[in-house]
Amino acid sequence: MQGVQIFLVRVWLCSGGLSAEAVFGVDGCLEHAEAKTVSRELFVCGSASKTTVDFIAEQARRGVRVIGLPREALENDPMQDRVQQVSEKICNALEDVPRVILSVGLPLVSDRVVGARLSSWLSMVTVDVLHRTRIKRVYAEGGATAVALARQAGWHRLRVVGELARGVVMCQTGGETGVEYVIKPGSYPWPAWVREAPIQHET
Repeated sequence: MQGVQIFLVRVWLCSGGLSAEAVFGVDGCLEHAEAKTVSRELFVCGSASKTTVDFIAEQARRGVRVIGLPREALENDPMQDRVQQVSEKICNALEDVPRVILSVGLPLVSDRVVGARLSSWLSMVTVDVLHRTRIKRVYAEGGATAVALARQAGWHRLRVVGELARGVVMCQTGGETGVEYVIKPGSYPWPAWVREAPIQHET
Protein backbone atom coordinates (compact mmCIF):
# COMPACT_ATOMS: atom_id res chain seq x y z
CA MET A 1 0.00 0.00 0.00
CA GLN A 2 2.88 2.33 0.80
CA GLY A 3 4.28 2.02 -2.71
CA VAL A 4 0.87 2.67 -4.26
CA GLN A 5 0.36 5.87 -2.24
CA ILE A 6 3.79 7.23 -3.12
CA PHE A 7 3.26 6.34 -6.78
CA LEU A 8 0.03 8.34 -6.78
CA VAL A 9 1.79 11.32 -5.23
CA ARG A 10 4.47 11.18 -7.91
CA VAL A 11 1.86 11.05 -10.66
CA TRP A 12 0.04 13.99 -9.06
CA LEU A 13 3.20 16.11 -8.95
CA CYS A 14 4.37 15.19 -12.42
CA SER A 15 0.95 15.99 -13.89
CA GLY A 16 1.54 19.55 -12.72
CA GLY A 17 4.82 19.82 -14.61
CA LEU A 18 6.98 18.91 -11.62
CA SER A 19 9.14 15.89 -11.02
CA ALA A 20 9.66 14.03 -7.77
CA GLU A 21 12.30 11.55 -6.72
CA ALA A 22 11.32 9.18 -3.94
CA VAL A 23 13.94 8.44 -1.28
CA PHE A 24 12.95 6.18 1.61
CA GLY A 25 14.38 4.13 4.41
CA VAL A 26 13.27 0.62 5.27
CA ASP A 27 9.62 1.41 5.99
CA GLY A 28 9.23 4.48 3.78
CA CYS A 29 7.93 6.71 6.60
CA LEU A 30 9.47 9.49 8.63
CA GLU A 31 9.61 9.21 12.38
CA HIS A 32 7.13 11.46 14.16
CA ALA A 33 9.86 12.84 16.39
CA GLU A 34 11.66 14.25 13.35
CA ALA A 35 8.48 15.81 12.00
CA LYS A 36 7.87 17.52 15.35
CA THR A 37 11.01 19.65 15.16
CA VAL A 38 10.20 23.01 16.73
CA SER A 39 10.82 25.80 14.21
CA ARG A 40 8.98 28.29 12.06
CA GLU A 41 6.37 26.79 9.81
CA LEU A 42 3.85 28.20 7.36
CA PHE A 43 0.63 26.51 6.30
CA VAL A 44 -0.66 27.56 2.88
CA CYS A 45 -4.32 26.56 2.65
CA GLY A 46 -5.90 26.90 -0.76
CA SER A 47 -8.49 24.17 -0.43
CA ALA A 48 -12.13 24.99 0.30
CA SER A 49 -12.88 21.51 1.66
CA LYS A 50 -14.60 21.07 5.02
CA THR A 51 -11.46 19.36 6.28
CA THR A 52 -9.43 22.50 5.55
CA VAL A 53 -12.06 24.88 6.95
CA ASP A 54 -12.27 22.87 10.17
CA PHE A 55 -8.46 22.73 10.49
CA ILE A 56 -8.12 26.50 10.13
CA ALA A 57 -10.86 27.14 12.70
CA GLU A 58 -9.28 24.65 15.11
CA GLN A 59 -5.85 26.23 14.81
CA ALA A 60 -7.25 29.74 15.24
CA ARG A 61 -8.86 28.63 18.52
CA ARG A 62 -5.44 27.35 19.64
CA GLY A 63 -3.85 30.74 19.07
CA VAL A 64 -2.32 30.22 15.62
CA ARG A 65 -2.33 33.40 13.54
CA VAL A 66 -4.48 33.08 10.41
CA ILE A 67 -3.86 35.63 7.66
CA GLY A 68 -6.09 35.87 4.61
CA LEU A 69 -5.85 37.51 1.21
CA PRO A 70 -7.26 40.99 0.52
CA ARG A 71 -10.72 41.08 -1.05
CA GLU A 72 -9.25 42.50 -4.25
CA ALA A 73 -7.69 39.07 -4.91
CA LEU A 74 -11.07 37.94 -6.21
CA GLU A 75 -10.89 40.40 -9.12
CA ASN A 76 -7.27 41.48 -9.58
CA ASP A 77 -4.06 39.64 -10.32
CA PRO A 78 -1.43 39.94 -7.57
CA MET A 79 0.55 43.17 -7.56
CA GLN A 80 3.95 43.17 -5.91
CA ASP A 81 3.18 45.93 -3.39
CA ARG A 82 -0.02 44.22 -2.22
CA VAL A 83 1.73 40.85 -2.07
CA GLN A 84 4.43 42.40 0.12
CA GLN A 85 1.82 43.85 2.47
CA VAL A 86 0.38 40.39 3.12
CA SER A 87 3.79 38.75 3.44
CA GLU A 88 4.88 41.43 5.91
CA LYS A 89 1.92 40.52 8.12
CA ILE A 90 3.05 36.90 8.06
CA CYS A 91 6.66 37.76 8.86
CA ASN A 92 5.57 39.96 11.76
CA ALA A 93 3.37 37.17 13.12
CA LEU A 94 6.26 34.71 12.89
CA GLU A 95 8.24 36.97 15.20
CA ASP A 96 5.75 36.07 17.94
CA VAL A 97 4.67 32.50 17.19
CA PRO A 98 6.34 29.69 15.23
CA ARG A 99 3.23 28.71 13.23
CA VAL A 100 1.17 30.87 10.86
CA ILE A 101 -1.58 29.95 8.40
CA LEU A 102 -2.01 31.73 5.09
CA SER A 103 -5.50 31.09 3.77
CA VAL A 104 -7.71 32.52 1.06
CA GLY A 105 -10.13 33.85 3.69
CA LEU A 106 -12.64 35.04 1.09
CA PRO A 107 -16.12 33.94 -0.05
CA LEU A 108 -16.16 30.59 -1.84
CA VAL A 109 -15.95 30.83 -5.63
CA SER A 110 -16.54 28.24 -8.34
CA ASP A 111 -15.01 30.14 -11.27
CA ARG A 112 -11.80 28.36 -12.33
CA VAL A 113 -10.17 31.59 -13.51
CA VAL A 114 -10.71 33.16 -10.09
CA GLY A 115 -9.50 29.97 -8.42
CA ALA A 116 -6.27 30.07 -10.43
CA ARG A 117 -5.84 33.74 -9.52
CA LEU A 118 -6.21 32.96 -5.81
CA SER A 119 -3.62 30.17 -6.12
CA SER A 120 -1.29 32.69 -7.73
CA TRP A 121 -1.81 35.12 -4.85
CA LEU A 122 -1.09 32.41 -2.28
CA SER A 123 2.06 31.24 -4.04
CA MET A 124 3.45 34.75 -4.63
CA VAL A 125 2.86 35.74 -1.00
CA THR A 126 4.52 32.55 0.23
CA VAL A 127 7.59 32.97 -1.95
CA ASP A 128 7.94 36.58 -0.80
CA VAL A 129 7.82 35.37 2.81
CA LEU A 130 10.55 32.81 2.08
CA HIS A 131 12.77 35.57 0.71
CA ARG A 132 12.17 37.75 3.79
CA THR A 133 12.59 35.27 6.65
CA ARG A 134 13.84 31.79 7.40
CA ILE A 135 11.18 29.07 7.52
CA LYS A 136 12.00 25.43 8.05
CA ARG A 137 8.79 23.86 6.79
CA VAL A 138 5.97 24.85 4.44
CA TYR A 139 2.73 22.86 4.46
CA ALA A 140 0.62 23.16 1.29
CA GLU A 141 -3.01 22.07 1.49
CA GLY A 142 -4.74 21.46 -1.84
CA GLY A 143 -3.33 20.07 -5.08
CA ALA A 144 -3.61 23.27 -7.15
CA THR A 145 -2.02 25.25 -4.34
CA ALA A 146 0.89 22.82 -3.98
CA VAL A 147 1.67 22.85 -7.71
CA ALA A 148 1.28 26.64 -8.09
CA LEU A 149 3.59 27.26 -5.13
CA ALA A 150 6.26 24.86 -6.40
CA ARG A 151 6.21 26.55 -9.80
CA GLN A 152 6.36 30.05 -8.34
CA ALA A 153 9.27 29.09 -6.09
CA GLY A 154 11.14 27.37 -8.91
CA TRP A 155 10.98 23.97 -7.21
CA HIS A 156 10.90 22.00 -10.45
CA ARG A 157 12.42 18.91 -8.92
CA LEU A 158 11.36 17.69 -5.49
CA ARG A 159 13.03 14.96 -3.48
CA VAL A 160 10.39 12.92 -1.66
CA VAL A 161 11.76 12.28 1.82
CA GLY A 162 8.90 10.28 3.27
CA GLU A 163 5.23 9.90 4.04
CA LEU A 164 4.18 11.53 7.32
CA ALA A 165 0.71 10.02 7.27
CA ARG A 166 -1.76 8.68 4.72
CA GLY A 167 -1.67 11.08 1.76
CA VAL A 168 0.70 13.50 3.53
CA VAL A 169 4.14 13.57 1.91
CA MET A 170 7.26 15.54 2.79
CA CYS A 171 9.60 16.70 0.03
CA GLN A 172 12.91 18.53 0.17
CA THR A 173 13.23 21.49 -2.14
CA GLY A 174 16.38 23.08 -3.45
CA GLY A 175 17.59 26.51 -4.46
CA GLU A 176 17.69 29.77 -2.57
CA THR A 177 14.34 29.21 -0.87
CA GLY A 178 14.90 25.54 -0.06
CA VAL A 179 12.59 24.22 2.67
CA GLU A 180 10.92 21.04 3.82
CA TYR A 181 7.76 20.99 1.71
CA VAL A 182 4.81 18.99 3.04
CA ILE A 183 1.88 18.49 0.67
CA LYS A 184 -1.51 16.83 0.81
CA PRO A 185 -4.91 16.92 -0.92
CA GLY A 186 -7.40 19.22 0.79
CA SER A 187 -9.76 16.35 1.59
CA TYR A 188 -7.14 14.50 3.67
CA PRO A 189 -6.78 15.49 7.35
CA TRP A 190 -3.50 16.49 8.90
CA PRO A 191 -2.34 13.87 11.43
CA ALA A 192 -3.12 14.56 15.07
CA TRP A 193 0.49 15.29 16.02
CA VAL A 194 0.53 18.12 13.44
CA ARG A 195 -2.82 19.54 14.53
CA GLU A 196 -2.01 19.28 18.23
CA ALA A 197 1.63 20.39 18.19
CA PRO A 198 2.34 22.93 20.98
CA ILE A 199 2.03 26.53 19.84
CA GLN A 200 4.73 28.27 21.82
CA HIS A 201 5.96 31.82 21.58
CA GLU A 202 9.56 32.07 20.49
CA THR A 203 12.03 33.28 23.07
